[in-house]
Amino acid sequence: MHGQEPLSVFRRPEPAPAPKKRPTLSAARRLTLSRALAAISAAVLLAIIAMDLVRPAPAKSTVAQESPSRAPWIEVTRRSGAFELISPQLSGLEPVYLTRRHRSGNGRQDVVSFGAAADTARAFVQLSIYRPGGEGVVSLDPLEAVATAAATARIAAELQGPAGSVLTKFGELTTVEMQVKAGGKTRNCLAATGKFDDPTLGMVVWYCNPGEEIVARARFACLLDRVSLGSSGGNEKLIDFFAKAERNRSFCDARNSLYGHAPQVPDWIDTKASPVLRKLSAR
Repeated sequence: MHGQEPLSVFRRPEPAPAPKKRPTLSAARRLTLSRALAAISAAVLLAIIAMDLVRPAPAKSTVAQESPSRAPWIEVTRRSGAFELISPQLSGLEPVYLTRRHRSGNGRQDVVSFGAAADTARAFVQLSIYRPGGEGVVSLDPLEAVATAAATARIAAELQGPAGSVLTKFGELTTVEMQVKAGGKTRNCLAATGKFDDPTLGMVVWYCNPGEEIVARARFACLLDRVSLGSSGGNEKLIDFFAKAERNRSFCDARNSLYGHAPQVPDWIDTKASPVLRKLSAR
């Protein structure tokens, strides 16, 4: 045929081009959804960046923060301190004196302990006198004051009160009944609390019998009269406070041999008020 290239047995005919496929409807929807999600993600990212640029920087404190594990009180164990409690009722019991100083408020707490809660064969006594600084005030609630002292001493105690009062050289002190549990045994105790304004101080004292007997209030009052000032540290108000208390002392233990004989003798408080003059011999 004219105008047609002859076929060769050695040449294969070229295949016809395949027809183009149009995207289906589902594929088009997936493509549109992907583009929308990408646009939304970009918008959210831009919004976060803009908020970070507009938001003010957090304030930094120049005050040094205390570590949460740092205790607010500094404890020092010593042989003696500002206050003393000497009584025949405490015969055979060695005192343990502990002074606590507040780190920031400079308050002071003196604690004298005799015996232990778990030693039910002997008496368990504790005297705590708190002179607050800038960290707080003395509690007005007797039950709260005794509960705080018991918690600080790490003893398990059940409290009930106020339960009347006892008359001491410091005046009438409110009492709280205590039951201390240790070693599977329960012992009865009696606590007394007082709050004073000049000087500002709070007092908590308790006495636990060796056994399960109820604490005799008269005997407890005589024990409280034995609380004295050992070292004033130059605090004139503290000296005057104990001097006035000593004048009000009933000396009930001097009238009862069971509580120990305590005759009234001149002490350093009286000596300060009326100094004794020595006679010098003429040479």
